Amino acid sequence: MQTLLSLILVLNIVFFSLLVLLYGFLMFRKARDNRYEERKQMRKATLLPSIQNMIMRGEKVDIDITQHKRVDVEALQELLEERLSNIKDPTIQQRGQWIAETYLKEYYQRCLRHRRWSIRMNALYQIEDFQLVALQDTVWKRYKQSSYSNLSELYQLIRTLSSLQSAEFHYELLHQEEPYPLFLYKDVLRRYEEEFTKDILYHFENLNPILQQAIVEWIGEQRYTEYVSYVTPLLSHEDSELRMSALKVFVSFQYVPDVQQIIDFQTSPYFQERMMVARIAKVTRRQRFKKVLIDLLSDPNWFVRQAAGEALSHYQDGDWLLEHVVETSKDRFAKEMALQWLGSEYVWTQ
Repeated sequence: MQTLLSLILVLNIVFFSLLVLLYGFLMFRKARDNRYEERKQMRKATLLPSIQNMIMRGEKVDIDITQHKRVDVEALQELLEERLSNIKDPTIQQRGQWIAETYLKEYYQRCLRHRRWSIRMNALYQIEDFQLVALQDTVWKRYKQSSYSNLSELYQLIRTLSSLQSAEFHYELLHQEEPYPLFLYKDVLRRYEEEFTKDILYHFENLNPILQQAIVEWIGEQRYTEYVSYVTPLLSHEDSELRMSALKVFVSFQYVPDVQQIIDFQTSPYFQERMMVARIAKVTRRQRFKKVLIDLLSDPNWFVRQAAGEALSHYQDGDWLLEHVVETSKDRFAKEMALQWLGSEYVWTQ
């Protein structure tokens, strides 16, 4: 018994000692971090007048920055981010870009070769944010190395190259055999400038289906109605994903060049396409869709019936049409959906 008590006492002493050591370590690290933060704020205060003059007045003066010192680099990064975050003036943005290229280029080059993934990723984010075109070749070489710790690094390399308007990556997009994910292609399209996207559209027929789908969805999201000629032929494409993407574009555009092309989807074997007919009718309110919507109220799929009822309710005479369905239709599904969209008002008027 005495031995057991002695063992328990020793374990308690060891445990308490570990807690004291851990507490001491945390306090030491906190004190160290506080001292570093104070140093960084002092560096920012020292650099601020020069950075302010360079950004706002365009004065090019030498600033005392050592790219091997973490405190100097972080101080300059934070100052540039704070000064440029809410400014859209291209001249001021170019001045900030010049400062970053002049004083941070070598640092980011080293970071891209660092063994730690987090440091490489942070460098890519900063290169994209500051639009450091001078590092485009370095980023391209890193991309072509084909050795990534995970896909997130590859994807960020692609986003950064797109933001820097890389002609090499643009060419690769046009001749790519292994497709990237849909969301990544859309990120790429959002970053490239108009002349590059127009060239991609010119080669549309030869692109892989996922990139084609991304282009169509991007056209819809941006409401680029001038590109409708690329979308309309896809309504008869054999790929159902491309057809759906094209239908969504017309919901976004809120108009259709050919109503009959949309009406033809009323008999589609895919309920998603039949539902898109109703959604397009809702936003365009073309008269020819009324009969189609009444027919879709009897569709075997609830989502299609729901979309058809909602679309009819948006027509000026929608309530009258729904009442007519309730009073004359022999289909139970159609009656129930019409009643649902008429709501309590119809019940009280009976």
